[in-house]
Amino acid sequence: MSVGQLTDHGCVILDSDICYVQNRHTGYLVGTGPRRRDSQRLWELDWLRLPSAASVNTFLLLFVRSFLRKAEALSIATYLINIQPSFALRGGIPLEHLCGKTPDYSDL
Repeated sequence: MSVGQLTDHGCVILDSDICYVQNRHTGYLVGTGPRRRDSQRLWELDWLRLPSAASVNTFLLLFVRSFLRKAEALSIATYLINIQPSFALRGGIPLEHLCGKTPDYSDL
């Protein structure tokens, strides 16, 4: 897992020269590492205390749920865009142009 992915989940605090990894539920420090001298974007962890298997499974479950919520939101946004008239299509509806059918607005 990258530092960026950990940061998205609020588990990483980046200082100018050091990366701190903390358990977001307990607040305990679970790892640290310096910034690589040859890069402005890479940190190497000196140590990382991995949680028990049960904690890892819980973290993975929360990570997957978060990802699925984002994917569902993206899917809904795309659907809503595709059933609305588009200026680029001179008022046409993208779904009609792509699939040849009129959108059903009854679910909205």
